[in-house]
Amino acid sequence: MSHSLGQLLAAYDASAGYIERLRAERAMEGAAEVSEFWAEILAQDSKRRSHPSFEEMLVMRRGFTYPLGDRAKVGDGTADREYARSAHFVVSRSMDPRELARFDESALGAPPVERFGDQALSGGGIVNALTLHRIERALAEHGPDRPLRVLEIGAGYGSVAEQLLRRAAIERYVICDLPENLFLSGYYVPAHHPGRSTAFVGADGDPGGELAFVVPPYLDAIEGSFDLIVNTYSFQEMNRASVMRYLAFAAARLASDGLLYSLNAHGKSGIERPGEYLVDGLAPIAVGPVRRFPWQVFGTNPYELVARPADRSRDAEQARRLDRVGTLMQLGLHDDLAPLCAAVIDVARPAEDPPPVAAYVDAIGAFAGGGGDDAALAAAAGGLGESHAQVLAHLARAALSAERYDAAALAERIAAGAVIAPHLEGQLRAAAADPDGVRAVLASHLDLPPAPARPGWQRRIGAVERHVRLKIASRTRR
Repeated sequence: MSHSLGQLLAAYDASAGYIERLRAERAMEGAAEVSEFWAEILAQDSKRRSHPSFEEMLVMRRGFTYPLGDRAKVGDGTADREYARSAHFVVSRSMDPRELARFDESALGAPPVERFGDQALSGGGIVNALTLHRIERALAEHGPDRPLRVLEIGAGYGSVAEQLLRRAAIERYVICDLPENLFLSGYYVPAHHPGRSTAFVGADGDPGGELAFVVPPYLDAIEGSFDLIVNTYSFQEMNRASVMRYLAFAAARLASDGLLYSLNAHGKSGIERPGEYLVDGLAPIAVGPVRRFPWQVFGTNPYELVARPADRSRDAEQARRLDRVGTLMQLGLHDDLAPLCAAVIDVARPAEDPPPVAAYVDAIGAFAGGGGDDAALAAAAGGLGESHAQVLAHLARAALSAERYDAAALAERIAAGAVIAPHLEGQLRAAAADPDGVRAVLASHLDLPPAPARPGWQRRIGAVERHVRLKIASRTRR
């Protein structure tokens, strides 16, 4: 739909007015919801601490939506294109490409885009396309069949909310966020849906409205139950107490057949282990990996957790199994984890690692512990379905080749990883040059003690020696 300047200005004024009202009410004074992650982000951006001007919001996707799916520094065309291409590679292999092909991103905010056939998409938009797809899939498989009352906790600038409002039957959509982010979604979502009534919740309670915006201290003022509560990529950035409050709210306020949808990782802030997301009053009904590849070689892999209200206490065995699955996801495993994911939901199922997973974990564990066998790593990679685990196995093989000054094998191993994930080729080459660093990261993912560290001077001399000897070997081959 087209957006006139008058419509956009009205949406801007309403959202900006709400933020000023929150300041007057001192709504966030003493609030514990601002994590260290967000405190650091907002401390670096004075305009986000207040709010950008209307003219700046016309190009909000070019600097004012970081880190909500968009890059911090926009305007670098080469970097924007590389980000979009990497995102497209990851997402097109993590969902049905036909579903991605029907995703139509809004032009509001002037996102930097790249052409993909007859589509023009931004990197951030592609990321949101996968999130939208997974939420729609969860609703189709587990959700109630009626117009939905939705709460999204931490909606960013509102892209997923705007898309869901277009694609699903939604009675009411509530967004809860920090004021600096709520200002963005409070402008972006109503601008796309001017026919929907909009409300901003303050100290005087919930005024209703098909679209409602609320800061965490006023969340309890929202009336009624919800059919869907969504959090993507923000529980992982919160302190643990805030996450527990939101999960308790979900257990209390979801309809009996409603869903909590979480797409998050662990170990980034307050939540240290995946099993901590399992709490009293909520029963997991689905869990699994989402991205087949990360953006970086050692990037965290968020996982999907779908839960429903239940009159039961937290199941310690389910939490233990989820901890295991979450650990294996950080090692890049994907389809091969299906039996273990099913065993999280149904503890009557056996929870032993399937043979391909066990072989991979043994081979990676041996390497991370300071040893490693090239043949075992190669066999482990060959036994897995297409996933980042294969890339990490080839990286471990490349690191072994670097230690042995085998330039031909090093190039071959890096090429093998790049065939599977071409967007990571440069990172693979850089990582393989530091075998000790690769071992340390993989050991941390496996909760293993790190391999005995050599003195820093010895590591530096070893790195220089590897570089020189591999360079000589490479020239000799030519």
